[in-house]
Amino acid sequence: MLDELARSYLDAARPTSKPSTLQSKVDLLRLHILPSLGARPVDAIDDAAVAALTQRKLADGARPKTVNNILSCLRCVLVFGAERGVVAELPRFVWPCGPRPEAQPQAELSDGDAARLVAAAEPGWQAMVALALAGLRLGELLGLRWADVDLAKQRVAIRRTLVRGIAGPPERGRPRRIALDEQAVAALRAHPHDRGRLVFCDEYCAPLTAEQPHWPLWRACDRAGLPRVGWDALRRRRVGNSPQPRE
Repeated sequence: MLDELARSYLDAARPTSKPSTLQSKVDLLRLHILPSLGARPVDAIDDAAVAALTQRKLADGARPKTVNNILSCLRCVLVFGAERGVVAELPRFVWPCGPRPEAQPQAELSDGDAARLVAAAEPGWQAMVALALAGLRLGELLGLRWADVDLAKQRVAIRRTLVRGIAGPPERGRPRRIALDEQAVAALRAHPHDRGRLVFCDEYCAPLTAEQPHWPLWRACDRAGLPRVGWDALRRRRVGNSPQPRE
């Protein structure tokens, strides 16, 4: 059965996969693949079954990119089975293509714009904006600990990332250090230091979700007179090509 093969696949992938990657596969299997195909023998996962899954997800309103992620996960499980002699022949996968978004012009975020954006952020978010502008990704911001902050030397050490509440290594698996400017240091000094080990957390010392910081950033963009951008756009100092929030 496909559900048994999927469990074996996840067990084999667990030692070498990033926690966030593994969790994504678990979610794709649990929410999309196994409810439809889990009780089927693996040899019954043929071209028609894959096509039917694709059409059903598209009809339910899933974006082509999401459907491609679902199909990619299913194919990984079946390839795993084929390598172990459980799957005799892989079915055909047709990857749906969504419309290409129209390219929007991007502009450099000047030092003045960056300083204005930090100043426009609410007090509890100024440090996060400043560190994003210094080069930290959102997952690295969410996983940053006070032990990794050296205000005397004006730098932070990036040793981990936090995705869906799961800690993992930073991008490319290599820790790095990032220098901070005076505005970032000042924002960190003013940031609450009494909420546990994490620099950025909620009032109960729990880690922030990836969704919680979006509206504070967009409000700061509005106040600063800048286009609304995502957190990871700040480290590239780019504005003008970011998805807008849902009202």
